[in-house]
Amino acid sequence: MIPCHSADGDVGADGCYYRLATANDGIDPAAPGPGGGSGVWYVKTCSDNPNLSSQSTVFLPTAPVVTPQVLAQQARSMLTLPRVVVSLNPAGDQLVNLPTWLSLAGGSWALQSATAAVPGLSVTATATPVSAVFQMGDGSTVMCTGPGTPWQPGVDPAASSPDCGHRYTRSSAGQPGSAFAVTVTVTWNVAWAGGGAAGVVAGLTTVGVVAVRVAESQAVLT
Repeated sequence: MIPCHSADGDVGADGCYYRLATANDGIDPAAPGPGGGSGVWYVKTCSDNPNLSSQSTVFLPTAPVVTPQVLAQQARSMLTLPRVVVSLNPAGDQLVNLPTWLSLAGGSWALQSATAAVPGLSVTATATPVSAVFQMGDGSTVMCTGPGTPWQPGVDPAASSPDCGHRYTRSSAGQPGSAFAVTVTVTWNVAWAGGGAAGVVAGLTTVGVVAVRVAESQAVLT
């Protein structure tokens, strides 16, 4: 990701940074350019590695252009994604061979947007959650394409979740803390629009972890 601004100035379409030259740079900023044309002298800094940057003075007839694509990367870096809050229902310890409903709190699964701007141009990046992959701690993986459905009191405990669930076949006895560590990874697609253009950039992920105790159900003899 390339920030639009740094100590070296503003980023141009070529990924290099430009700042107005001063007398301290060993050049008269008002000096005419090659051929006597009008414009402005800039100090140009290019680097994929901060320890190997190259710097030069260049004459430009206009200020370097910041493209929508560059602003899209900046907007992506400004996205703040929510904390992943996991619910396993029914509440409390889960039972071997009974369905466990998996779901995410509403705020964990909602569109998020951020806007980056320079004078005359702004671009908005929007992150959309597209999948949640649960590592259940017992070696099983569950992939869901939505936030899941919370179990509600009154629903048959033997009923499986309609869209995101798991059934443990062994207890968590012997695990650290006698609980399975359930990890969920939410994947977000990121699209952007602005300046008369639109596109997609690299996606993002968020992760949540919850400890789940799974017990053997005890038969009652009469």
